[in-house]
Amino acid sequence: MSALKKISVAFMLCAGIIAFSGCGSGQQNKSNDETEQNEEINARLIEEKNELQQLAKDGFSEINRKIMELNEKIKKHSEPLTDKQNETLDEIQDLRVDLNNMLHKVKNVSEDQWESFQGNFKKELEELQEKVDDILDEF
Repeated sequence: MSALKKISVAFMLCAGIIAFSGCGSGQQNKSNDETEQNEEINARLIEEKNELQQLAKDGFSEINRKIMELNEKIKKHSEPLTDKQNETLDEIQDLRVDLNNMLHKVKNVSEDQWESFQGNFKKELEELQEKVDDILDEF
């Protein structure tokens, strides 16, 4: 009987160890799933940041081309610029500086702040493009 007790105790001990091991692997699987989800979210965020940087690069390139065209038109313009035109040029310069500063911060934007940051950036870029187009049309 003593041998039977020892075998049953050993069996219960092994069963307990297996049960506890199983619980740990369930948590480990959950942890792995969370890690995979975080990696997917981070990969998507990095991709979106890269897309925004490419949008900015293309937008700045077009804006710079238009600014050069505007400078040529201003040189040929015989009359001095109006206060409104000077004010618009100052606004354009301020927007360019703001967007450039935002662009330098894009890699450090957290996931929580990303949607807001991206929306503000696109809105300001569009506003800048409109201002440049408007003043270019005046000349």
